[in-house]
Amino acid sequence: MLHKLRHFTAALALLLTVACAAAPTVPTMFGEWDVTSIAGVDVVEGSPVFLRFSEDGTVSGNAGVNRLRGSWIIEDELFKVGPLGVTKMAGPAMLMDQEANLLTAIEKVNRFDVVGGDLVLSDAGGAEVVRAAPRTVPE
Repeated sequence: MLHKLRHFTAALALLLTVACAAAPTVPTMFGEWDVTSIAGVDVVEGSPVFLRFSEDGTVSGNAGVNRLRGSWIIEDELFKVGPLGVTKMAGPAMLMDQEANLLTAIEKVNRFDVVGGDLVLSDAGGAEVVRAAPRTVPE
């Protein structure tokens, strides 16, 4: 009886090991992302645009001039961001326009994917509205 129990335990351990090893890696949007393009247009070089998605359902970051904070949710298989609160500082026109474009783009998001290491946020039609790379903070 003890011999059969050992074989069963060994087989169960092997099965669990194979099952865990075969589990696919699920892409995640959690973490910090440097926005690289908005609606297909590259961000202004040197602008500090980034997004941080946290597991607690919050999103924060910098829209170019102003900081942003809000929430995200996955509901009925759709990924939604907002509402967002944004500080109200003024800055150079080029950055303010970019910021307005980012905030408009984020309102349209209903899907996220991680493609080639980049976070891609898309609208209902599947069009890419925001692309971001894993955040790199200079030392």
